[in-house]
Amino acid sequence: MSDKFRPIFPVSLISLSRISPDERFRITSETSAARLIPSVRSMGLMQPPLLLKNTADESFTVVCGFRRIAACRELGWSQIGAGILDAGTPESECVKFAITDNSFQRPLNLIEMSRACFPVFSAIFRRWGKKPRHWVCRKILL
Repeated sequence: MSDKFRPIFPVSLISLSRISPDERFRITSETSAARLIPSVRSMGLMQPPLLLKNTADESFTVVCGFRRIAACRELGWSQIGAGILDAGTPESECVKFAITDNSFQRPLNLIEMSRACFPVFSAIFRRWGKKPRHWVCRKILL
C-alpha cells in the first residue's frame, strides 16, 4: 500500500434502514438522485458515503453522500458500503468532510456556501455563549 493512501475511516456494510433522515450536514441544494441512478445501477457505488455513528440508537447520520444513498434506495438496495465516523467525532470535523466532499464536485452556489458556513459560525457563537440564529436574525432585521 502506498504511503499516500491512508484510509481515514473504516468502510462497513450498513443497512439503509439504519440511516437517519437527519440532514444537518446537507450542503447541496440539489436533492434529486436521478442523474446518479444509471451510474450506480451499472457500476455500483464507487465512492462510499460517509456516516456518523449515533450511540443513542445505533443509527447513522449522513455526513456526505445524500444523493448516493437516495440512488441506492431508489434502486431497491437494502444495504451499502459506507465510511463510518465514530460517535465522538466533533461536528466541526463532520462539517469539514461535508464541505470538502461537495466542493470538489463543482463550485458551490451562494446558498450552499451559506449552508457550509453556518455550522462553523454556530460553533464559534456557542463558544462565546451566544445563540447564532438570534444574532443572524437581528442582523437581517427579522
